[in-house]
Amino acid sequence: MCTQAVTVIDLRSVPAFDQGHVPGSISAPLDAENPAPKRQHLNPAIRQHLSIQAASWREKYETLCLEKQPVVLLCADGMVASPFVYDILSPVIPDALSVFEGGYRGYRKRVRSLFRKPCRFVLLRGKTGSGKSALLQLLQQNGYRVLDLEGLSGSRGSAFGRVGEVSPQPTHEHFENLIAGTLCQLQSDEPIFVEEELHPLGHCVVPESLQRQMQNGFKVYLDVPPETRADALVEQYGGIDDAGVIDGIRRLAGRIGQEQCDRLIEATERGEYHKVARELLAYYDNASGYESSASDADVVISGDNVQALYNTLTGDVFTRLAAREP
Repeated sequence: MCTQAVTVIDLRSVPAFDQGHVPGSISAPLDAENPAPKRQHLNPAIRQHLSIQAASWREKYETLCLEKQPVVLLCADGMVASPFVYDILSPVIPDALSVFEGGYRGYRKRVRSLFRKPCRFVLLRGKTGSGKSALLQLLQQNGYRVLDLEGLSGSRGSAFGRVGEVSPQPTHEHFENLIAGTLCQLQSDEPIFVEEELHPLGHCVVPESLQRQMQNGFKVYLDVPPETRADALVEQYGGIDDAGVIDGIRRLAGRIGQEQCDRLIEATERGEYHKVARELLAYYDNASGYESSASDADVVISGDNVQALYNTLTGDVFTRLAAREP
């Protein structure tokens, strides 16, 4: 499942690779995906075609495997393309070559099963602008284990989730692969900090089994003053991508009304970012489905800046958390 110490070479087609792949793997399509269940069923014409492809591919080997790590070959199901290339490459790297059992289909089964494996999650809750994402970044910078779902998805959720983003989102399938790859790297009994996500992150959705685990974790509610939250939104969005902010406001027109929508757009165009932030916070604080409850939190921490929240969280709160049974 975890592939940090190997080079995974993905032999599937480019579209299949783009849909989802093992994080960090190398795309080297062999054009050998075939519905035949076993490689001995390949007819002579297909075998000749594969031989030409594999010979050409073999010349790329030194370029593809710069790290000189063990090589794992992956195809759709592990039964056709990978064994064929194994036969071609095994004389070159006999002691460091293997086939990914079950292929990509088998990998996806392992991904889904990993989300059911118990983890010690610390779930950060709080109203919009509470600094949850900034706190996760600070925790990660200081060596704590963090699962950054927004970073992996390329979206912060809500109508403004893609403001300032230029890279495309991963597919939902590959989002799951990225989560699994991160969890593999974080394996231990230490707590994993994660932000509560009440809505889809663009077209990416947190897997249900993982969401249940997160909600059953140690819940920390961040109690942050409204003005501090407004300042945080201005710092995050103000003047960075006004067109994206305006597009997000337009998405809310059906909820906040056209009159307020027009007013917020005009304020954005004038650079009145604090005004926009305060009005949007008033909406999100009362919007259905955006309630982030402190009522069942294990602990509530207060602060008017991210550093203060970090100091409290990594002080007494983390001591209490670390003392809990895994």
